[in-house]
Amino acid sequence: MKKERSYLSDDELAALIAGVEEDLVPAPAGFEREVRKRIRNREKKRKLQFYEYCLRVGFGVAAAIAVMFVKPSFERKKPPLPTKTEVMAALPVVESREAVLSKQSLSDQVGNYIRKYNEGIKEYYYEN
Repeated sequence: MKKERSYLSDDELAALIAGVEEDLVPAPAGFEREVRKRIRNREKKRKLQFYEYCLRVGFGVAAAIAVMFVKPSFERKKPPLPTKTEVMAALPVVESREAVLSKQSLSDQVGNYIRKYNEGIKEYYYEN
């Protein structure tokens, strides 16, 4: 369901424009001068903001470059890295594989403790 739009003919449009232009109210005195002044002030303000932004960016870049050159002088001297033999000498002595495997694991030790505890309780109750 389309609505048909009716457009004004050229003659009707010209008559409408002429009728609107006849009833124009004159602008107050100094209106144009005030508008132009506001536009100039707005343009000046925008230029100042742009210059301020450029200065901030420039100082930021300058500070970054200064930090690049100044920072290495503040670093303290690091001791040289130890050699492999020095590192190996500093490590604790590790037992041989057989010695480690011959030891009881923690779970075996706990199991033995519980077993002995249970045996002791049985002996106590059966003797009394």
